[in-house]
Amino acid sequence: MTKTNLYNASKTTITYPESDGLPMANNTEQFHLITTIEGNLEILFAGDPQVFAAGDLLWYPVEGDNTIRQAPDVMVALGRPKGRRGSYLQWLEEGIVPQWPLAVPPKNAHGKWKQSCVRPGCYKPT
Repeated sequence: MTKTNLYNASKTTITYPESDGLPMANNTEQFHLITTIEGNLEILFAGDPQVFAAGDLLWYPVEGDNTIRQAPDVMVALGRPKGRRGSYLQWLEEGIVPQWPLAVPPKNAHGKWKQSCVRPGCYKPT
């Protein structure tokens, strides 16, 4: 597993894992939606070097606490440069919170998409 190690003021090493060990999707249809949405966001914002889009990337909002984290299926951070990241460490991203975290839920027991959740702003961190 890849991880990012940072040192806090007390010289204690804090590891920020780049994987939570959970699958990206429950099935191929959900995977296709996640990758299609993320890929289309990359195309939509291709001309703006200050829009970062990612899929299935761990987001750590609090420096020094690696237990507070989320992994939106797709996220967009306006004002952040494009580029590869092992995880989104918010304090290293000028404190910018991803403005568009998105959860793509699997189909319900009746084979229907939970449409109310396939939209921006529906992501509810736990």
